[in-house]
Amino acid sequence: MSKRQKIAAVLDAAYERMPAITKWAGWAGIVLGPVLGFFHIVAMFLMPGVYGKRVLEQYDLVQLTGDVLVAPFAQYLILIGFTLCVLWIGLWGVRLVLAVRWWLMRRSA
Repeated sequence: MSKRQKIAAVLDAAYERMPAITKWAGWAGIVLGPVLGFFHIVAMFLMPGVYGKRVLEQYDLVQLTGDVLVAPFAQYLILIGFTLCVLWIGLWGVRLVLAVRWWLMRRSA
């Protein structure tokens, strides 16, 4: 198998798996980013004494120390979700490029 055939096999395999990868990254990003962020803010307002006070203290500690490791755990999940949302947009670009490549290859064969 030549080097060109190996690259083509890898690209074909990526094209076959892209719908599942794109869907996974998109749904995980949406659930962890905007949805969890919304619930995080709502919980801060609905439970000001229990959840809101503790979260605000953690954010104040981040401001005082500059150490992001003391931020609330939900904040890390929200950031992971935002990263997955950005990755999802990039994956759609890759998926479109692979679809055009597949279409051109099929057309030339």
